[in-house]
Amino acid sequence: MNKMKWYKFGAISLFRHSIWIYYNIVSQEKYEVFLYIYGGFDGDNNSLINANLYKVNVVDLFSKDESLKNELNDHISMLLLIQIQKKQRIMQVSQKNNDDKMFTLSSRVVAYFVGDESDDFGSLVKKYSLQKLKEENKKMLKNSDQLLGKKHIYDEELVKTFLTLLPTRDNFKPRSVKEAFPFQKEYVLKLIKDARTVIENTPTLLKLKYPIKIFGSLNGQYNDLIKYFNLWGQPSEYQGDIESFDYLFLGNFVNRGSFSLEVLCLLLSLKVKYPEQIHLLRGSHEDLEICKAYGLYEECKRKLNEDPDKNDSVFQNICSLFEYLPLAATINDKILCVHSGIGENVKTLEDIINIKKPYKISDSQAALDILWSVPAANFNVDEYKSTNVTTQYRKRTFDENQIVEFFKNNKIDLIIRSHDTIEAGFEKVYENKIVSIFSATNYCNFYKNDGGIIFIKKNLEIQPKIIPHGDDEQGNWITNESILKEFPPSPKRSFKIK
Repeated sequence: MNKMKWYKFGAISLFRHSIWIYYNIVSQEKYEVFLYIYGGFDGDNNSLINANLYKVNVVDLFSKDESLKNELNDHISMLLLIQIQKKQRIMQVSQKNNDDKMFTLSSRVVAYFVGDESDDFGSLVKKYSLQKLKEENKKMLKNSDQLLGKKHIYDEELVKTFLTLLPTRDNFKPRSVKEAFPFQKEYVLKLIKDARTVIENTPTLLKLKYPIKIFGSLNGQYNDLIKYFNLWGQPSEYQGDIESFDYLFLGNFVNRGSFSLEVLCLLLSLKVKYPEQIHLLRGSHEDLEICKAYGLYEECKRKLNEDPDKNDSVFQNICSLFEYLPLAATINDKILCVHSGIGENVKTLEDIINIKKPYKISDSQAALDILWSVPAANFNVDEYKSTNVTTQYRKRTFDENQIVEFFKNNKIDLIIRSHDTIEAGFEKVYENKIVSIFSATNYCNFYKNDGGIIFIKKNLEIQPKIIPHGDDEQGNWITNESILKEFPPSPKRSFKIK
């Protein structure tokens, strides 16, 4: 057993203090060791708190005794050996399998607001998604245009006005058709203009990343939209998950339901505020002809007291905005998201990219396929008969062979679509090559269907979230018998195709 030795040095008379040691080891011959002592009560005067930081040079101190000097050298040798062994283990693991990861990069960043004069530390420090760090920097840093490009500027007061449509779970009350539309026409026109400025600069084919939430057809069903937000997170900064998830909507925001304007105004205000996280695709109902027949035209006329046929009307401005909406999105280059399908005219992603904005649906066969085509094995032309809707919108299909060929040519593994009313809200089609999602429950108060959305998580797990249908006590759907007779609801899909 080694004999314990005692050494006496000059005393620092403190108690209840903090002490730590610092090493700077360059080599066996070149190193520094410092002992730091701070705080505590002065030993000579217990009532006074020490405000000095004491720094002790351990190397100089131990050099006065040969035995201590040798022990310190041995200790440094041991530390050097540990460092060398650690580096060797890391190199061996790396050489064995380059795919093995020693560390996992956090998906969130803690950011501090430099230059903020607030004394509230909680308001100065926030967590952000690593994916969104660049965009969040634009919001956090003042005078950052030269470093990060053009700063995203929007009318905060205008957006704040419309985001009153995004209540929290605690204060949400289902909207009734008896409630007045809460916004003036001039405000809606301004919102459409601001949203168009953002949307017209987006490509026809978006390239997105997971994690992401995907919403199917909403068809003016505001109450369902808020249910999803309250159950599984909403796109907001302080009580939501906008820093962690992107949001993708597969079109059909309007028509059939009683709250097309509410749904559209909420989604457009979110798009203006979060242009890089909120993504809106065009659906089959985002079209002037369809909007005239299925509800938005009458809703603008009634709620805004306007003539929808006038060029400066909200209705005409909305339909003009629709011509700038993207048609499709890829997620990590492996999943294609569209409103309905690929039809016979969309064979490559380039066919989508080549559709130049603004575009009218009727002028593009590829756009018609994307917005109206359905799986061939589940298509019944008699169910799609309608007296006033153009026939080119009806008979468009795609089969499993076309899907296989499309996947092969474009390196796509899955298509996520909406369009059809689905009994369970979510279904897999053609041996899991297609996933269909429909978000509006009890469609047209005609089908007792559930609704759903899709989460694509960080681990690439695709998880549906379903809400059951309920009694439509609030009158959420247009129930005019003449309209239902002339324009019957789309057939319900139960997708039992393998």
